[in-house]
Amino acid sequence: MIYADYSCYRDEYGGNRLDEERFPRWAREASAYLDQVTFGRAAGRAGSDPVRMACCAIADLLAQGETGRISSEMVGNWSRAYRLDEDSEGRRLYAAAARYLDGTGLLYRGGEPCSNKP
Repeated sequence: MIYADYSCYRDEYGGNRLDEERFPRWAREASAYLDQVTFGRAAGRAGSDPVRMACCAIADLLAQGETGRISSEMVGNWSRAYRLDEDSEGRRLYAAAARYLDGTGLLYRGGEPCSNKP
């Protein structure tokens, strides 16, 4: 399930990094990431603003990281080298999800709440 469409990305989220042709690929990846970090619970809140906005933010970050971060650049005989930093990228993706999903319970990693009954 893809949690946001291009009009949501452009009009509500205010995204401009992705065009309409490239957006579905990254939204699909972002949605899969949300399913992973929410243990599938995002599907139950698919139309909610927090899930849609998180999907857009993550799609933006994933598209930005498509080539990795620039590690070096030359001007004469122009050249550019990229590096992928999966650890910091993972933190950035989770932070983007948390920005919109904190307080929803979707990022909760624990089990069922304990009762105080003996």
